[in-house]
Formats: sequence, structure tokens, C-alpha cells
Amino acid sequence: MTDTFSATLWLAPHAMKRPRKAPDGHMYSPSAGTVTMFQSELRANGFHQWAARHQDKYEPIEVRMRFGLERPKRSPYEWPVAKRHGDIDNLEKTVLDAINGFVGDERVVSVTTKKAFNDAGEPASVMVWVTSADDE
Repeated sequence: MTDTFSATLWLAPHAMKRPRKAPDGHMYSPSAGTVTMFQSELRANGFHQWAARHQDKYEPIEVRMRFGLERPKRSPYEWPVAKRHGDIDNLEKTVLDAINGFVGDERVVSVTTKKAFNDAGEPASVMVWVTSADDE
């Protein structure tokens, strides 16, 4: 029996920003608050319970993500390909870093991701599925 975590997070997708150097010389992540927000949403949807059942640090996991952006009223694009929509790898990093708060992201052996516009009138969302790669 496959034990898959799945959730729709009603959050706008956020691309991770590169680490920055503060004037005093220390490095910081301008996206730390975003990762914390995604971790809170994952916890609210029960990811911590799934993670507790999958604590074997050698168990490989697979992650699927769908980033649904609000469809603009008028757009020359059928797909969210403009710079403001975010690079898919940086969108993924936000979710993977949030997952890392529960299970080590070194265990992720497969990632499948899609970035698309949602249907007209549907708010932005991030859908996440996490399963054991051993469940295939």
C-alpha cells in the first residue's frame, strides 16, 4: 500500500532568492520567511505526520509539485513563462527547503514539476505530493 502525502497549499508560488551578503559581512537568505511559511502550511496539512512514519534516513522519496499561478485577465502567454513568474528550479527549491524541515532533502531521488496558469478566477496554489520511492 502506497503511503503518499498530498496537499494543496493556497499560497502564491515563491521562487527562492539567492543568498545575500549583509553590510557587516554575514550571509543571509532573503527567502527564509517564505520557507518558514511553506513549512507551516505543510505542517497544517499533516506533512509532519507523514514524515514521522518515514524517518529511515536511507529511505528514498519522490516529490511532485504543481505551481499554479493566477491567470492574468490579459496575457500574451498561454504558459507562465515571463520572468515575473519565476524560474522553475527556484520555485522547486522553496518547497524542497520546506520539506527539509521534516525529512532530509538528500533523500529526494526524483522530482517532477509543472508550472502552469490556474483556471480563470482560481487563486494561486502549490500542490505537493511526496511518496516513498520504494513504493513503486
